[in-house]
Parts: sequence; C-alpha cells; structure tokens
Amino acid sequence: MNLKQWLTPDWAVPSRLQFLWQRFRQRLWVQPALWCLAAIAALGLSISADGWLPAHVLPALDEGVVNDLLHIMASGMLAVSTFALSILVGAFASAASAGTPRATQLVVADPSAQKAIATFLASFVFAIVGIIGLGTGLMGASARFVLFLCALWVLAWVIYALLRWIETLTRIGRMGHTITTVERATRQALLDMARNPLYGARDARQPDFQDLLRQAPGSQHPLHLTWSGHLQFVDIDRLERLCQAHDLHLLIEARTGDFIHPGQVVGQLWAREPLQGLPQALALLARVREAFVIGRDRTVQHDPAFGLSILAEIAQRALSPAVNDPGTAVAVLSSQTRVLIESLTHTPEPSDTPCRRVFRHPVELGPLVSLAFDPVARAGAGDVDVQRHLMRTLGALAACCTPPIAEAAAAQARRSLRRAVDARMPTEDFVTVEAAFQSAFQSASQKPAA
Repeated sequence: MNLKQWLTPDWAVPSRLQFLWQRFRQRLWVQPALWCLAAIAALGLSISADGWLPAHVLPALDEGVVNDLLHIMASGMLAVSTFALSILVGAFASAASAGTPRATQLVVADPSAQKAIATFLASFVFAIVGIIGLGTGLMGASARFVLFLCALWVLAWVIYALLRWIETLTRIGRMGHTITTVERATRQALLDMARNPLYGARDARQPDFQDLLRQAPGSQHPLHLTWSGHLQFVDIDRLERLCQAHDLHLLIEARTGDFIHPGQVVGQLWAREPLQGLPQALALLARVREAFVIGRDRTVQHDPAFGLSILAEIAQRALSPAVNDPGTAVAVLSSQTRVLIESLTHTPEPSDTPCRRVFRHPVELGPLVSLAFDPVARAGAGDVDVQRHLMRTLGALAACCTPPIAEAAAAQARRSLRRAVDARMPTEDFVTVEAAFQSAFQSASQKPAA
C-alpha cells in the first residue's frame, strides 16, 4: 500500500453532506467565524501553558510589551477589517452591475477574499481576547510568553495576508476577475458531470432497463414534490437505500436546474404495493421527496448549464447599446470554449458503489453549445469582431470535442451566419465572417481520427 492509499480512507463522505458542505463554506461569514474560534483556542493554549511550561526556563518578559502589542493589533485590525469589508461590498456591486447579478454569488465565494477577511477578523478577535486575558490576571509568566509568541505569529500572518490582499485588490471587482470566477466554478461543475454523468444513478438508456421494469412487480406511480423552486441536488445514495429497503425502482425525469412545481412529475416510481392512501406509503413518499433539494435560486455546483448561462449573460450585457464592449464578449467566448474543451474531454469514471434501482438519463451535451453561444450570437449578430471570434471558437469545439459537441458547434455556426444576414451586416464584414467560418470548419473536418 502506497502513501496515497494509506492516507485515503476506505469510507466515502455521503454526497448530500458534500453538497451541503460546499454550500456552507461558500458563505462569506463561515471562514472568518472558524478562524476566530481558532484565535480563541490560541488564547486557551496560552493560559494552559502555566501548567506545563516551567517559567524559570523562559526569558524574562515584561507584561507591558505583550499588552502594547495586542492593543496595536486590535486598533489596527479593526480599521483594516472595516476597509476590507467595504472593498468587498464594492466588488459585489461591481460584479452585479458590470457583469450580471447571477455572478455575485460566485464572487462572494472567492477563497482569496474570504481568507483575507478571515485573517483580519481573527487577528482582531485574538488581540481583544488576549487583552481581556491579561486584564483578568489569569496569566502567569509562562502564559504571557506563549501569548507573546502567538501574537508574533499572528502578526507575521497578518503581514502576509496584507500582501496577498494588495494583489487581490488589483483584480477583485474587475470584469476579468468576474469572468474568471464564473469560469472556474463552471469548469469544476462540468468536470464533475463529465466524470459522473449520472451523478451516481444508473443509465436509463441501457437495454436491460425496460426488461427490468417489466419484471418489477407492482404498478407505476408518478412522483410529485410538494413545493416549488429550482432543483439543486438529488441525493442518489439516499434514494438507492430507500429503494432497496422497500423494493422500489425509480426513474428520475427532472434535471438539476429545472424549475419544479407541485404539478410537475419529477420521476416515475415502481412499487410492489399501491402507494395511495396507506399511512406507511405516505411516510415513504415523504422520505423519497426529501432526497430532492429545492431552492429559490439555481446553483452552479451540480448545474454547469447555469454557469454557461451566467457567462452568456455577461457577454449580452457587454454587447448592449448602453455598454458597447465587444472585447468583453470576445473574452467570454474564449472562456466558454476553454471550459468546454478542458472539461468534456474526460471519460466517465466507474462508480465504486454501483446503483441498481435508481435510473436517470444523462445530460445531453449538444444543447450546452447552444445555451452558451446562441445568446452571444443574437446580441452580437451585427458585430464583425464578435462573429469572427465566434466562428473561431466554434471551430475549435468542432476540432477538439466529441461528435455531439462538434455537430452542435457546426449547427450553431450556421445559425450565427444566418443571424448576421438578418442583422444586415455590411457586405465586407460578412465576407470576413464567412471566411472565418470556412477556415474554422475546414480545419475541424481535417482533424485526425482518434
């Protein structure tokens, strides 16, 4: 057994806990709160030093040195924390106004900004708690010395965080930072989907699916949810355990990101016994419904199509007459192409715990191209620079990706050419765009066979 296998546990964290943890850690207050608790724990370590660290082996330390250092840190970090938070508020407003309000959620979850805020607040809390500890008289010589060492370490940590914060200030709130943040989240969601297209469920396209359903006893029941909102997550592990325990089979028809309402059928359930009217059946259906996480808004985590839509919205706003920034639209096109090429070339990974009773259809890849590029093609139909770059990026998709993506890219390029004609693009510009189309897709058709 190598080191990596030894460090990797043989148990897996439930997918629902992973989903909830990812949502929880993206909140702005979580990381500062955890680091503030760590700062309080450092004070507890300092107070306990009187019991295990002999004072006679330590150099003499004046109590006023520690007190003065903590007062300086407390006053300075309060001002720095307030300034950093005001910068973040401005960055969030800039991301919403210059980009799109849907990007604000991802900008808030930027780890660099969260680390800086956590550092400043934690150092402020450490200094305040340290002053209180010194003022109570609970600290002896050993405790004061350990507190002094902790204060020096926190001071060095703050200096490093300030240097990183200066670098963060040069990009946070800028359009490029917003695009990069959305691109990073979308790439991760697409990678997860490419490696596990069914998110743990069984492929409903398998030939034995209909045979299995014919052999399954009982009748078919449509599954409805009792609340409205966007489907954010489906706990496949929970559904599989319920289906195995109660001899059920489930076909999930709703997709992550869909708007769900009580009248919509989200799945088909096959059961041995009727599921209407019996108290036990009603309780079972309630437990099945709890596996579907519904929220007010869409999230990128298990919905990469939403990330592509956010990028398209940024480009649409940049191409509006009020902004007129085709360069941002070109940057978005490059970002979308890069994300799709880097993510959708991965092969699915086999599941360690294969699902047997929960089925779903995999996400179709072709519509992702239209979702990402068609809004930009509509908004920039008359812009030669946008259309020319659009043809190049679509040609890159056709050359690098699988047939479904390549066919969708070619169809999108032909549709964009028709939009350019409908927008009455000048003849000289249209000739340039058409030449870019011919060059891009001639190169794509000549790519070597895999």
